[in-house]
Amino acid sequence: MNYIVKILSINLGILTFLLFFAFITAQIYHSIKHRNQVNYYSYDKQLGWVITPKKKIQKFASDKTGRQYKINITTNEHGFRAWGNIDSKKKKILFIGDSFTADPNMSDADSYFGVVAKGLPVEVFATGGGGYGTLQELLLLQKFIKVIHPDFVVLQFHPNDYINNSLALEENFIVRNQKNLRPYFHAGSIIQRQGIASIYRLLYHYSSIFRLLDIHLQQYQYEKYKGYYSREFVGSLMHKKLMNESYEITRNLLEKFVSEVKSVGAKGLIFSCRENKNKWIELSNSVGLKPLPDVAMAVRNAESSGISVRAADGAHWNDLGHQIAGKVLTKALASILLQ
Repeated sequence: MNYIVKILSINLGILTFLLFFAFITAQIYHSIKHRNQVNYYSYDKQLGWVITPKKKIQKFASDKTGRQYKINITTNEHGFRAWGNIDSKKKKILFIGDSFTADPNMSDADSYFGVVAKGLPVEVFATGGGGYGTLQELLLLQKFIKVIHPDFVVLQFHPNDYINNSLALEENFIVRNQKNLRPYFHAGSIIQRQGIASIYRLLYHYSSIFRLLDIHLQQYQYEKYKGYYSREFVGSLMHKKLMNESYEITRNLLEKFVSEVKSVGAKGLIFSCRENKNKWIELSNSVGLKPLPDVAMAVRNAESSGISVRAADGAHWNDLGHQIAGKVLTKALASILLQ
């Protein structure tokens, strides 16, 4: 019996070593193969991930209809896609948001904030992160607001921010490279997921093979669930309860956002990329953020009339969508500047 146990232990040890060796070999091969690949986002201990500083991206992208357009993106040393003149006497506008502001779906000049920069005599600053929640945007604001000293801060909002702001709601979220990396405002403190999430962060930070396998698993789950959650959870009473709690979390974060904006004597504004029963307008008004609902409405109306406004993923804006949103923002900001 002892002999059999010994043989099994030896074989198990050999198998473990071979698996470990195969993993390390695959990791080295994958790293060498993709060493010149542009990593648009970088790991950040506080925010989870940030736009990689000093990066240039030139590529072609397709919109939902298959039409191609060229993308040119440059990030500065702070990870901003637009960085105006801090010492200028012109009014300064700081845009902060999620993927509609930060992701590389659109050239800097053709993005909504690029349209504003071309349409108004102002200095424009723009940054954020794909998948960001309101806390991450708040932390980013706190880091740069006293560096830029903007006259206006415009928060780009999306209804999925409610989910991103909730530790409990994202428990069933299949996008692990967001929920396990991002910080949450929970019970009055800023925290991160612990336990297995701590191991996940370690592997995600150091292993490209782990990141690749995780993405493939996410894609499999997305096809299985037809979304980022199981349908059973989305339709449950618990989901409704947690959504109501997430509204209050979001309200608290927006209050803190407004406090930071007022600390430098700036004015805070907010627009949503998608309508969501106007809940975001109610929350914004309750904390003193001026909502700009015409942005989402203009893009929606254009889409309803047959204009293609979506990128290839069917969710984000293409160049026409950004142009429409940028023109509406330019008009709204122009009237505010005259006040």
